[in-house]
Amino acid sequence: MISRQDFILAQEIKDEYLCNICFQLAINAVECQKCETLFCDTCSQEWKTKQDMCPNKCQPPYDLKQAHRIIRAEILKIKCYCKYSKFGCQEQLILEQLLQHLKQCKFISVKCCQQCEWEGLAQELEDHQEQCNFILHIMCKQCKQKVLKEQKDTHNCFETLTNLITSLQRDLTEVKKSSQIKINELEQKLVEQSEQYNSIIKSSQIVLFDQQEQINNLSLIKSDKAPQSVIFQSQQVSQLQKQPQLQQQQQQQQQQQQYQQKPLIQKSKPDPAFKTCGKLGEISKDKMCKQKHQLRFWLTPGIEASKQICCNCLKNQICRYVCETCSDYYCLICAPPENMCKGFCPTGHKMEVRKGQGYICDVCGQDGSNIPNSKTLCCKNCDFDICQICQEQMIKNKECVIF
Repeated sequence: MISRQDFILAQEIKDEYLCNICFQLAINAVECQKCETLFCDTCSQEWKTKQDMCPNKCQPPYDLKQAHRIIRAEILKIKCYCKYSKFGCQEQLILEQLLQHLKQCKFISVKCCQQCEWEGLAQELEDHQEQCNFILHIMCKQCKQKVLKEQKDTHNCFETLTNLITSLQRDLTEVKKSSQIKINELEQKLVEQSEQYNSIIKSSQIVLFDQQEQINNLSLIKSDKAPQSVIFQSQQVSQLQKQPQLQQQQQQQQQQQQYQQKPLIQKSKPDPAFKTCGKLGEISKDKMCKQKHQLRFWLTPGIEASKQICCNCLKNQICRYVCETCSDYYCLICAPPENMCKGFCPTGHKMEVRKGQGYICDVCGQDGSNIPNSKTLCCKNCDFDICQICQEQMIKNKECVIF
């Protein structure tokens, strides 16, 4: 994660990107779930340990969430210098590139080795190691292989790489041999196990055959002792053959009687999913679903409202009206509130003019960054936003009847 000590700003910062605790650029930005005020992650955590209340004195609890992706993207585009600019690094970059730059900045302070006391910049390390008495090997800039200092002048890159390839091939052949030996051992074990399995099957078949012969012998002995029972057995067999038909007829009659006596039980609908994600407002007096049930306005649903399908227009709109009985959702285009024309939200709160463009219109679903000149109204209590275009359309269509 980015730290404030890792960079120096290279441009002016807009007020909307400042932390409302330290009044500096919001690092790893988070915001209050109620007032959506921006804070640094570390500042907000320190504040919460001291007093569990929003700095803007919102109603408790003081819950935080990650800042909107548009705000986070804009903060990561801010220009800066890295913390090693005081040592000579003049590369200008954006915050998104900072962590990658710090890993390879040539102005980082480094040490040579444990025996050597030299300490300097990363870009000076190679020059020092060529002269250091504690370093026996150096890196060839062409073949990227370690070479003894004494052999630096006589070093041949082609010969070194050829020797490296031959050694790798030798290792590869040894690996192939060892792997082939293991494969042969596994195959031998598989053959032995299959032979054991076949022998077990044969022995079990022999045992079953002997048991069957014993059963047949016993049945012959019983038939010799009681010859009259054969006729009785034949009569029983005929009766047993007739019994299934009689049983089926009796079961059908019992099922018909049970069906006539017992009333039909209607399966109750499962509880609607909206009860577990956000709160519902008071019952609307002028909005009803297709079954004439009164609707309720869905408070602070977050992103869940955009995942629903309106039961009137059958489109994937932002649905803020809900029927608890039918578990149905309705968008504000199909259910336009009357008090919206007077500057109030659907639950009766007075709406305010929104500052900034980090919002989604709850009527048309457009992103605020796509309509920058829109005079947007918002209700922070209900997490509700409406752009100027939709507001003007509501004023033109003053009649708010959906069915």
